[in-house]
Amino acid sequence: MKRVHGTESSDMVMLLSRRADALRKLGRLNEARTAVLESMRITELDSGRGDHYAFGLNSLAEICRSQGDFDAELKHIQEARSCVSADNLSLVGQMLNSEAGLLLKLGRYQEALIVREKETELSLRLYGPNHPDYAICLTTIALLYANLKQMQPAVDLTSKALAIYMKTFGPLHPLTQNAQKGLALYRKALTDPVLKNAFAPTKNRMCNIDGCHTVEESMERCMACKAHYLCEKHTKLINKHVHVCPKFGDLLPDEKKAAKIVKCRRCRKETKLM
Repeated sequence: MKRVHGTESSDMVMLLSRRADALRKLGRLNEARTAVLESMRITELDSGRGDHYAFGLNSLAEICRSQGDFDAELKHIQEARSCVSADNLSLVGQMLNSEAGLLLKLGRYQEALIVREKETELSLRLYGPNHPDYAICLTTIALLYANLKQMQPAVDLTSKALAIYMKTFGPLHPLTQNAQKGLALYRKALTDPVLKNAFAPTKNRMCNIDGCHTVEESMERCMACKAHYLCEKHTKLINKHVHVCPKFGDLLPDEKKAAKIVKCRRCRKETKLM
């Protein structure tokens, strides 16, 4: 197989990346995946599995997200983080943030906490102990402790973040005021079991069709992907036409018509979301 070098390989990778991005937006996800894999093959031959190879893995993760395959998305994000050079602290931080966010989406809060702690340590190395970005990491990890019903660490971390905000922005800044409100809630939750339980993640499922976000105790799975949950309204509409499913990238709002019209990318049949 022909191997390309230097500028030629860089241009080819750029063209393939742009093609993959365009195909993903059009919902042609299998073709987009093929383009990404080819760009990754060229990158690996040219420069090995480094930062540029990690960008390809991130693109694969985005395709998996469009397909609703969040476990595969997580796998690609974790592999991408392992490829990034250790001295590229900013990119490592971005990878950690993406990984933690996805773990939260999957309900794996204990694993997300471990990743957030690594992200916070990295922020301390990057910005120092008095930087507001470090304080933001502290408030983020404090909320995670609260989700896990560990209120004392949430209080301690928020107090530390609040001191940074007060010193940097003063008492009237929104970040300072939000930290004050959070700290008050965490302190109250130390002795209020009802409030403490309110921070725990909901066990209900959420409908993610067309930005619905309805939460119901009883949810049915999509007949097409067997993964996504649907509210009662969308169960009646979507499950009658199984092609319309976000796992396969088939949910397409028609911009020329009402926002509640979706069109299957395969058979072009329209479904009206009442």
